[in-house]
Amino acid sequence: MPTKNPQKIPYYVVIRGNGFWQPTARMKALGFHNVPCGPDGPEARKVAEEWNDRWQEERSGGQAAAKLRMMQQEPNHSRRGGYVYFFQVGNRIKIGFSKDPIHRLADLKTGFSALPSLIAAVPGTKADETKLHAQLRAYRQAGEWFVAAAPVKRIILRSVALGIPAHSDETKNEKSLKTADLSEDIQTKPAKRSQTIGLSH
Repeated sequence: MPTKNPQKIPYYVVIRGNGFWQPTARMKALGFHNVPCGPDGPEARKVAEEWNDRWQEERSGGQAAAKLRMMQQEPNHSRRGGYVYFFQVGNRIKIGFSKDPIHRLADLKTGFSALPSLIAAVPGTKADETKLHAQLRAYRQAGEWFVAAAPVKRIILRSVALGIPAHSDETKNEKSLKTADLSEDIQTKPAKRSQTIGLSH
């Protein structure tokens, strides 16, 4: 029989002296599961708090996913073929292409101990994805995964600001990404297209 949670950590229960993080049915539908945290105490509660942090990240990413669903319902959502998406797991960022990034994210969640989160997605094509991979090859770890270095993050910010993937073909008439002040660009240049998903925080 579960006992009371002494520190009122969400979703944390103690059963026979052991702590468990127990997500709701809604959370389980998103890929979460019961997590044994160990004997009740500071370490077990720390594990539960880490899983609560993952849940909060998922909720933030879920807001971006909701915006993506709205974009997909618009009549012209497929004019560029699909979406170039940016997922993050720890210090790695995946740059990929999909007609349905939400399902792609769900597929990835089954293979990682840390939950991937959706950073952004913009209308694009497989060719756009390939160009971004080539442009950022110095930061590639493996396949579609890149180190979350500043130049990679700048590309994501520029893509969100432009509303399209910001590979060299799209930015050849602009200042170099290495010298441009991205924060100023985003504040002073309106997005050229409305079909973007902002960075989740």
